[in-house]
Amino acid sequence: MSDSIRVILLDDEVLIRKLVRMKLDTEKLKLDIVGEYSNAASVIEQLEEIRPDIIISDICMPGMDGISFSEQCTKILPNIKIIILTGYNDFEYARRSLKAGVYDYLMKPVQKEELNASVERLVQQIYKERQVKESHRKMVEEREVSIPLLRSSYIRRLLMSDSLDENLKQKLISYGVCDAADMSIMREMGIIMAGETVYNPDSLLQIVKETEQFFEDDKNVYVVTDPWGRLVLLSQGENQDFQECYNVLLEMLAEKWNYHFQCGYFKDVVNMEGVKTLYTATLEDMRAKYSKQKTETLQSQMQAEDWIKKSPLMDMIRKGDVEKVNAAVVQLFKTIQEDIPVKINKAEMKQLFERICTETEQTPAVEKFEKKLSCCRCEADLMRCFENAVTNLAMDRALILDAERGQAMREIIVYLSDNLANQDINMNYLASKYAMSASLLGRMFKRFIGKSYSELMSELRFWKMLELLANDSQMLDRDIGSVIGIDDPHYLSIWFRKMTGCSVTEYRKMRCL
Repeated sequence: MSDSIRVILLDDEVLIRKLVRMKLDTEKLKLDIVGEYSNAASVIEQLEEIRPDIIISDICMPGMDGISFSEQCTKILPNIKIIILTGYNDFEYARRSLKAGVYDYLMKPVQKEELNASVERLVQQIYKERQVKESHRKMVEEREVSIPLLRSSYIRRLLMSDSLDENLKQKLISYGVCDAADMSIMREMGIIMAGETVYNPDSLLQIVKETEQFFEDDKNVYVVTDPWGRLVLLSQGENQDFQECYNVLLEMLAEKWNYHFQCGYFKDVVNMEGVKTLYTATLEDMRAKYSKQKTETLQSQMQAEDWIKKSPLMDMIRKGDVEKVNAAVVQLFKTIQEDIPVKINKAEMKQLFERICTETEQTPAVEKFEKKLSCCRCEADLMRCFENAVTNLAMDRALILDAERGQAMREIIVYLSDNLANQDINMNYLASKYAMSASLLGRMFKRFIGKSYSELMSELRFWKMLELLANDSQMLDRDIGSVIGIDDPHYLSIWFRKMTGCSVTEYRKMRCL
């Protein structure tokens, strides 16, 4: 709410306007003189644009007297306050002035004290009107905010009620959820639930907000949560796109939150009293889908165990035979493709790796694998991620079996990971730093990692680059190159294409799986 009071001075004589301006206590009364005019027609023309609070006007001017002017002003701005200055001490003028909506009628020459006293009374009245208006605005605002909350609470009661009592029906009518006739119409319902939100209620609130934003243009879709933290979407009337929109929303939420979402959908022609039945049927659909999903997951786990049993991979990991692991991984995926001639997805890849970690008693490796998996954007990334993770399992075992050299190798890997940007590091530098010959160091790389020094560095740089691309999509190629130790943009482009088969620009356009 603005504190200043906008004032216009109107008199055909410049000197009178100047005298009035000088007599007004603008600072004390917080007046802002926004215009001086010599004729009424100019004021009328600009009144809506200027929107003054007070007009101080002469009663006698060419073309239009002050009273006719006042009558026109109050038609345009009903709340405007007008003070008339006149040299005529005539009751008829005063009577006409009051009838025209004039707030005060002052005789010329007007005294300073009289003028300011009159203006001060108007200022106080204006402030009171502004406070009333502001209070009304806040009340409307608060009501607008509370309406969706109240409507949601009554819809939530409807989901839980076996019968529709008159009070609940009237509330639903008043909030526009149904009409007095309560006709049976097509109603659709979708339920979405993620177990992770039980331990993170803030994420549930955010998911509800995102869902409301998704359907904000559809006034016939109501979004509420039930007492168990399930998201319930109720669609009313002919809405042919609701199910499709519901499915798109599910995909978006699953991609963003990476939660284990369960869902259910049902539709039927019912009145308001039948919404509870619709809710129950939608829950049954969700439970049936979850039961089927659990069965498929169990079958998938049994299949994963069967694949692992057929592969020599487990034995190689236990022995720390890093050099043979890569070939065994290739053979494992060949077996998988013979059983299921479709692309293996991220969830199945994670499940397979978890099973391997459990069998080899290296479950802490799962968290690191998941972090890399989150950066993958294509099937080739998934394969590389899995192969790299399994190789690391064998490497960890090899490092344990040869404790003395294994400790040195661990330190070297950590040092290289932390200093990718240092282009002065090479084999001779490492050999000197760790007090061994370059030839011994080369053999250690092959023995413990299954890669040469240059192959390891390329792998470390690659995963660091994927992490940077996933965490900051706006990061420039040259800045990424600086972080991973490849300052030449041209060479970075060639190297990345060799690693992925596509340019950095093409890769950026891919979405994370």
